[in-house]
Amino acid sequence: MSSDTEPTWKSVPDRTDLTHTRGVLRKWLSDRRPDWRDLEITSLRPPTTTGGTGDNLLVTVRYRAAGGPRERKLAVRLAPGDFLTVYGADVVQHFAILGALWPTDVPSPEPLWLETDEAVLGLPFMVMAQVPGQAPPDFPIYNESGFLADAPVEYRRTAWRASIEALAKVATVDASPFAFLDRPDRGATGLDQNLGYIDEAFETAHGGDGHPGIERGLEWLRRNRPRTSVDGLSWGDARLGNVLIDEAGGVTALLDWDRASLGGPLVDLGWWLLFDGMHAEDYGYPRLEGLGGREETIRLWSELTGLSADDAGYFEILGAAHLAAVRLRTIRMREKHHLWVPDVGNPRGVERLLQRMNRMIADYEAR
Repeated sequence: MSSDTEPTWKSVPDRTDLTHTRGVLRKWLSDRRPDWRDLEITSLRPPTTTGGTGDNLLVTVRYRAAGGPRERKLAVRLAPGDFLTVYGADVVQHFAILGALWPTDVPSPEPLWLETDEAVLGLPFMVMAQVPGQAPPDFPIYNESGFLADAPVEYRRTAWRASIEALAKVATVDASPFAFLDRPDRGATGLDQNLGYIDEAFETAHGGDGHPGIERGLEWLRRNRPRTSVDGLSWGDARLGNVLIDEAGGVTALLDWDRASLGGPLVDLGWWLLFDGMHAEDYGYPRLEGLGGREETIRLWSELTGLSADDAGYFEILGAAHLAAVRLRTIRMREKHHLWVPDVGNPRGVERLLQRMNRMIADYEAR
């Protein structure tokens, strides 16, 4: 077992004063919903894990309205502040993405309000409707423990299939409402724009020191672009740990759209395969029975989307290079905030990821 599964592991620094936040949010919500009379916040807590793109607070409010007392469950997502592990993460854009997703059949949280005035909570934030369900944990990974590990095989099978079906909905959604994600300054095609984003993320991560392993990966990706690629909406963080699953094994929401782009659906398939492979092979805990493996995932995704996944390996390598830049940036952030940093041999470190990337390159070239 790797050391980052110990109780001392912290994903982000503690930075939210819940007592202060409770009082400020109560007034803020009352101002926006004066019809919610006698509003009180009865519960305010962070989720069990948070990421480097902002704190998430789960809020329960009670109030009086026509017909009697009411209760509403909300989720508040703050901007990341100076602990920004995802380059370019922007709560304003995130809110716009959720607004464009909400009318579609892609399961996602309902966006309710956006606050850009930092004077309220110290950072911009958005408020969403809280969605029922659980996301498989990253710390420790879901193949080791958690509700999926404790569930019957049939439940895991249902949840896995529902997750790939939701991923396919992203792949086939009309991308025109997401035109604000277009970045022609980064490239003409979705793939070029994705590569341009990774270049920028890497440049801001290495602090002028560079990194030969990541640089070699990025050079290989530019030299070996697939002859054809499919543009369209990309979720950007497509992995099982960002899927909310209900008691029946259905998917209630896909979370964390901070990396969303018009990079195309194969970007998401590659990211999904990368994380599934790492979680099943790099931590000493094999994939749980009922969760589909690489070939089965590709086959089902292709059946549901009608898209070719012949170049899935390229996009898995693309994901590895991207994740390496994210991890490099995360290490800098963790050092700055005096948090635990993975050593060279740790599965969450950059070097182990690059070893995986190099194996994938060899496999792709040997096709």
